[in-house]
Amino acid sequence: MRKNSIDYLSASQLNLYESAQISKSKDDFTTAIDKLIEIYDEVQLNFINCEIVNLLFKEKRYREAKKYILLNPDVYLLNVDNIKLFVKVFLENADFILLRKTVTSFNDEKLKHEIFNEINVYELNYEKQFHDSLQSKVREFAHLGNYEFFKQKEILEASMKLPLDYFVKYGKYLLIDPFVHPLIKSSIVDTFREVNFKEIVSEYFIDGNVKKIKIANLKKLEETKSFKMIISKIDNSKLSKDPINKTMFLQYIKLNFMIIYPFNDILIKNINLWFEYFYNNFIGETFSADNDERNKINAMGTLILSIYSKILNV
Repeated sequence: MRKNSIDYLSASQLNLYESAQISKSKDDFTTAIDKLIEIYDEVQLNFINCEIVNLLFKEKRYREAKKYILLNPDVYLLNVDNIKLFVKVFLENADFILLRKTVTSFNDEKLKHEIFNEINVYELNYEKQFHDSLQSKVREFAHLGNYEFFKQKEILEASMKLPLDYFVKYGKYLLIDPFVHPLIKSSIVDTFREVNFKEIVSEYFIDGNVKKIKIANLKKLEETKSFKMIISKIDNSKLSKDPINKTMFLQYIKLNFMIIYPFNDILIKNINLWFEYFYNNFIGETFSADNDERNKINAMGTLILSIYSKILNV
């Protein structure tokens, strides 16, 4: 028996499903949705999820449709029909950047090209139809540096609904704004990478220097050499026998690496010393800065941890 077939339904669920189909045949989509949701609350089957999303889309309940997609997003990338439904729902929610991130990863170049064309049309229509509200969002995004970190984070999340041209134009400007938080800059850079942006950009880094970034050459944080090396170091340390502290230290490391992304491979060369630096600070011990290399690590590490501490108020 296939888990996602109708055979997986119990007798009472099957009766409810058949009743939902009758409601659907009468164009009573609201009743059909309610019945399908009742089933889905009991048993999370892919085909029930897809039927719910289809009907919610027909009813123009786009936010709810997106909510159900996000409960099981992988199923919407399994075939062309599901992908098209996924695209339509995200377009109606104006989730332009999030949609572009997903489509960029597709292997089917023809399908990818078709979807990008569709996104472009929706973005143009969105600019015309929601001009005033779009300009308000753009102004807030462009002046991100005026706000404290958590407000910046909130605005950045809202910027995922901007048309790509606006996000790129102002995102590049925000990277050189000294008042935009380093984690926000890292997220902007990573978004550029995810949407396959090819240009070279500049970033005002935490050390006060402006650095160049070739977006086309970037890897996501987890695939960078320094991150993989420090994860290996953690796995082979005494932390491997202490799962609670290992999990906490991994979270600690990842956040600190995100603060310096995408420059972590440039900065973190001696993985043994950097592990020692972060681990000593994690457990409240002093890092011995008794030579030039250790002094440089201590200086940069202190800068990184000062930003980390402000985020957590520690």
